[in-house]
Amino acid sequence: MKDPPDKTPTIVFWAAAAMMALWGSAASFEHLDWPSKWLAISTTLIFAFFTASGSRRGYYILPILSFCALLAALCPALAREAKWRRLVTNVRTGLILPVVVGAIVSPVFGPTRKERLEFMPPTALALGTSLLGVVAIACFVLGRWSSAAAAQLTGGSRELAPLIMTSVVVMGGFFCWPYNVLSRGHPLKSFSTELKAEVPGLEPGDVGFFRKIPYEMLFYLSLPAPVRFLNTQEDARDFIASSRPAKVLVSHEWYADELANVLGADVVDSPTLTEKTNPWERHKERYVAWIVRRAGK
Repeated sequence: MKDPPDKTPTIVFWAAAAMMALWGSAASFEHLDWPSKWLAISTTLIFAFFTASGSRRGYYILPILSFCALLAALCPALAREAKWRRLVTNVRTGLILPVVVGAIVSPVFGPTRKERLEFMPPTALALGTSLLGVVAIACFVLGRWSSAAAAQLTGGSRELAPLIMTSVVVMGGFFCWPYNVLSRGHPLKSFSTELKAEVPGLEPGDVGFFRKIPYEMLFYLSLPAPVRFLNTQEDARDFIASSRPAKVLVSHEWYADELANVLGADVVDSPTLTEKTNPWERHKERYVAWIVRRAGK
């Protein structure tokens, strides 16, 4: 069995702010109130604990995310001297403006993406992303031009108010438009829809997931009761031997070698359905499904 690939989230854009906040809290520790001290201590302890565990699984970062977000938000207040507050603001500006400019000029790189990734963004995605960048840069310029009004609107300082406005537009706009456009072609959604079409009247007892359950797939299948989780090869054999007219065994390509001992190598090599991948996911290992029918069904 292959080990699942490491999918540690990309954290470059906020890691710098979090690290500066940790540095600022350490430098100003004596002058902090107790809640701020406890936040800095907690963040450090969580980081140390999961680092000492030796695991590199991506989801291990989840417990520390909220602490880092709060600490990064507190970062400007931790900088007691004006020059350090300017440094914090400049670093944040340097992190977000390249994203905004990249969004504006993204349609220009469409032919390059088509050549390298065999993917041409839909017109709605390309124009929407560019428009989002234009609105974000406009908010930044207006915030700098009228910093007092921006500070009153956001509740932040004059230095941070333009960045707050820009960040709200970037994050909110992304989830309202580009993210939705990309989600329409979600491979797992198509895979689940095809599976339901292959077995009309699919019941929860007809579906077994071997070793791993993709929770998004449960949402798309919309079954009225829990499905069966098959943790061992023996569980899979019992499931296949059940009297159901049609049994759907779903697993990940990681576990194909184990299922070959249950279904047979020839069957495993010819799944009924295989999850499709996007052009930029060339190295992604996919979910597969086998439909095992009783004779005459």
